Amino acid sequence: MKCPYCKIKFNSLLTLNVHKESCLYKDNPVQVDYEAIPYLELKSMVMSKGMDIKVANKKKTEIIEVLKEMED
Repeated sequence: MKCPYCKIKFNSLLTLNVHKESCLYKDNPVQVDYEAIPYLELKSMVMSKGMDIKVANKKKTEIIEVLKEMED
């Protein structure tokens, strides 16, 4: 579970709900600009999230799509 505003991960729904009420990014959610991140760093991000290695061998635009899907 992670905050929809700042993307911080929480272990329990209770702490997530408490955090969401006072999140500093509530009015201005954090947005990651994947286009500005180098390919190798994007590849590393995919692999660190436990995704299939085959995904990390794709083009930059395909990796960005996968990362955006994982955010939702």
